[in-house]
Amino acid sequence: MVKLLDCDMEELAQDPNPLAAIVQAHRIAQIANKDAAIGYANKLSLIKSLYERGFSRENIVELFRLIDWFIALPELEEERLWQEVQTLEENKNMPYSLLNSLIG
Repeated sequence: MVKLLDCDMEELAQDPNPLAAIVQAHRIAQIANKDAAIGYANKLSLIKSLYERGFSRENIVELFRLIDWFIALPELEEERLWQEVQTLEENKNMPYSLLNSLIG
């Protein structure tokens, strides 16, 4: 049995297993606990790591749904987050858009 509190965030960030991203999201939600700035920075970092880990489009979309559920942000920060994600996708010439995948 493993306690999530005992999981090392640095190790999770390097782990290619999609479950590691879910555990990260849960831990971030615990750490951020009502602090929108911490939640924003960590949620953005976690989303960026999904792209860097080389997950498939389908995995990224499904993982993002869980991350979004775990780490809820106020509307302003959520809008800012989407702008950052769009910029990231444009800079990396992504063949798909996370936002479009979630909407459509």
